[in-house]
Amino acid sequence: MQMKKIRLKGDVVSDNVGKLFDWFDLDSIYPGNVKRALEDAGSEDVEITLTTNGGSVFAGQEIYDIIKNHEGKTTVKLSGLVASIGTLITCAFDEVLVSPVSTFMIHNPTLADVSGEKKDMEKAAQLLTTVENSLLDAYVAKTGLDKEVLADLMAKETFMTAQEVIDYGFADGMVEDSESELLLVAGFESLANSSFIKKLQNMKDKEERDLAEAKLRFLRFKEDKK
Repeated sequence: MQMKKIRLKGDVVSDNVGKLFDWFDLDSIYPGNVKRALEDAGSEDVEITLTTNGGSVFAGQEIYDIIKNHEGKTTVKLSGLVASIGTLITCAFDEVLVSPVSTFMIHNPTLADVSGEKKDMEKAAQLLTTVENSLLDAYVAKTGLDKEVLADLMAKETFMTAQEVIDYGFADGMVEDSESELLLVAGFESLANSSFIKKLQNMKDKEERDLAEAKLRFLRFKEDKK
């Protein structure tokens, strides 16, 4: 049986934000583009190379289900940094292989732009607990480790080497050196934060009048962020 190869790279975002990123020719991973890629594969086995800083929990959960429901065998090769909600996506695959130079990071979920009164904070805390337990359930199912052990690793924001990813049970083996893309990610800062997205949206409105100017402004913004 043929195996379709797919590359997923970038922040994990919602469909709406993903379409915005597509519009600017930026890499992103969102439910819609993962679903389309797997639909194109039909019932074929798929091999996905994954690199991501993480991003939206809810988008990641949807992607997890999309991959789980694929008819063929699913294999993922972890390349560069795979972090945050990207580690949940990893757990959806039938087989997980890790590049010798890959880095894997798990941590407790966080909420951005939270404000309000006491009851709003309590709701936010409850949501975080629910999401944390959801992640832990997936990690336990994948690794076979005790929930308490994994909760401690998440609380410590644990970065793992390729061998540690295998030892903890998140991966089944190492990518052969000849196959490894040996990709490195320059930094851990995610593009998918609310202020950045608002800037992109504002740029898109102006872009309808002048695409070239908008892209130039974006490149300058990227330089300022370094």
